[in-house]
Amino acid sequence: MSLGAVVRRSDLLLACLLIPAMAALVAALMPVNDGLYHFAVYDDPQTPDELRERWATTWSYRYTSGVLCGHFVSLTAGLALGCRRRWHALPAAAGLALALALVAVAVAIPAARLAAPDPPPPPVRLLVVEAVAYPLWAAVGVGIGTLLAVARRTTRLALGAAIIVATPLWWIFAYAGLAQHGVPKIPEWMLWPFPSLAAGAALSPSGLVTGDASRPPDLGGAWGYWAAVALCGSLLTYALLMYQITRRAQRRRGSPAELPDE
Repeated sequence: MSLGAVVRRSDLLLACLLIPAMAALVAALMPVNDGLYHFAVYDDPQTPDELRERWATTWSYRYTSGVLCGHFVSLTAGLALGCRRRWHALPAAAGLALALALVAVAVAIPAARLAAPDPPPPPVRLLVVEAVAYPLWAAVGVGIGTLLAVARRTTRLALGAAIIVATPLWWIFAYAGLAQHGVPKIPEWMLWPFPSLAAGAALSPSGLVTGDASRPPDLGGAWGYWAAVALCGSLLTYALLMYQITRRAQRRRGSPAELPDE
């Protein structure tokens, strides 16, 4: 496969648009993250444990500013590329998503340190998990786009309607994950079918180490590691499932699920 078949001029144009937009989004959302704990989790922390939780969670939100938006952008970019080039778009989509993740982290860490005095160390494990999810979201998007490309017209219409319905649900589940506090109120098994819920839960008080003053905020707590495994595991499962579905769909139609090399 030639380099031109993997990365095309349109891919570079998309990268030139999305990468600066990702950096701007991370910076723009930093003030929102300062007040997100009060809005999404608990609006009246008073005890030492509650204040410690607010401090740890707010720094988690700052260091991961724009992460959930980046996940959604990676998903939609993969979908757009998959519609045009099917599974041949996977390397370009995954590479673009990884670039978005690196830019998000590179902008968020210094911006978070400027947001408030005495910053704790960055939550390395949390940042790594959320960054790994970027190309996995892109792979799922490529699978959805490929399915749209090879499906019959009636199936395309149904898929289009499902995507329209699923988009607000994606954000609702992400917000529900962010709002988990103390003992999670959502069953753990729901993290697997809804990876945006898992992505949000890893950033929530239930996904962080917040009760130990000697440890900086990072992945842990009641849900942290479980949410991380569910996030990456479910996305990988969805991507493989989409690949199998598109192969069967193209066999039924007799059309290639992948474009030939150019």
